[in-house]
Amino acid sequence: MKKRFFTILIITFILSLYVILTFINKNGIGCPLEKLTGIYCFLCGCTRSTWAILELNFVKAYNYNPFYFLLLPYFILKYIQICFDYIKYNEFHFTKDMFFILVSAIIFMILRNLPQFSFLLPHNTF
Repeated sequence: MKKRFFTILIITFILSLYVILTFINKNGIGCPLEKLTGIYCFLCGCTRSTWAILELNFVKAYNYNPFYFLLLPYFILKYIQICFDYIKYNEFHFTKDMFFILVSAIIFMILRNLPQFSFLLPHNTF
């Protein structure tokens, strides 16, 4: 149980460190899929959206990635739940709500790449 706890602690530390360092430097990694194919994935704009949230600029955060912005509280709570389940039971369960989010993410990715839904593209306002 201690080993699983420290694994979660290290992963959380690395994610937090990434957010802090990219926020300080304003230098994200970019989206490899977008760079290679020109297609925006459902995560494009998440780093910039996180920066905007940390700056308390919620309109800008929404404009970068509405899908991520609206579901961020869910993602945070789900991450906490997954961590506790992993620590306590050494298990991970793919639930119906996670399947629904995955299907929604794929639909969002398809829509944001259609010309009629260009308003869903991440806006470069930095």
